[in-house]
Amino acid sequence: MAQQRPPSLMVSLVLFVVGAILACYVLRANGLSSGIALQQTWSGLSMGMRALAVAGLIASAYGLGAVISNLTRKKNESR
Repeated sequence: MAQQRPPSLMVSLVLFVVGAILACYVLRANGLSSGIALQQTWSGLSMGMRALAVAGLIASAYGLGAVISNLTRKKNESR
């Protein structure tokens, strides 16, 4: 079975950063601040805003995993 390669390092970094910014923006724009619990903000979100926040978190997690995969692959190739 062929092994899949992760996206390039730059694409991975962009996914990580854009996903994190999207999730933070959605939560901050809908009332998250330093004195308010995340659960309270999450319960006040509409279904569309929740979907955007989850999409941002998924993109960020995928990007971080791809960054780690790229860095470990390059480290192993240099040996």
